[in-house]
Amino acid sequence: MPAIATARKPRKPIVVHLGNVGEGRTQITSAKTRVFAHRFKKVRFVGIDAAHTKMDKGIKNAVQIRAGFRAGLRKLADSSVSIISSEMALGYYGMFKLIPGKHAHEEPPRGIEAYTRDTLAVAHQKLKSGGKVLIVAGAVETQRIQEALVGAGFRAKDTKTRRLKKNEYNMTPWTSNFNDRGQELFHTTLVKQK
Repeated sequence: MPAIATARKPRKPIVVHLGNVGEGRTQITSAKTRVFAHRFKKVRFVGIDAAHTKMDKGIKNAVQIRAGFRAGLRKLADSSVSIISSEMALGYYGMFKLIPGKHAHEEPPRGIEAYTRDTLAVAHQKLKSGGKVLIVAGAVETQRIQEALVGAGFRAKDTKTRRLKKNEYNMTPWTSNFNDRGQELFHTTLVKQK
């Protein structure tokens, strides 16, 4: 008699939010991760930020990792992540130095360009085939990201960048600030090829 194949329960997709804590204002700390976790129960969310915060105890499908972007991503299994998102975070920071009880500070030895490229390389490793990195950033940071993506394993032809429409600026308090100052923001999508 042939063996009966046992169906394995599919794993929940993993969505990572880089820089999700923000500036520590309690009303918005990790807000995106919290709201999405409440809304999409069949998805696992991972927040990564060097600033300290805790996820609500009632949220079972989200975790918070206190680390720099690269170090936090390295804690995830290779080829396990569906989406990595960053609003006003990736492209803005250099190396993180964690100081207990305080916010993260930049460490001079490695610059923003190298840190962005290295973070995108780790992101590429952690993404599933067909997985995406979604980034919202200003013009200078978007240019930095576009320069870093090829060295990180992504192909330029698999990347799309567009200006945000004015009605999209209300994503976060930081993106709203850009709208208030009349500065442009860009949305970049990177796709890991199969």
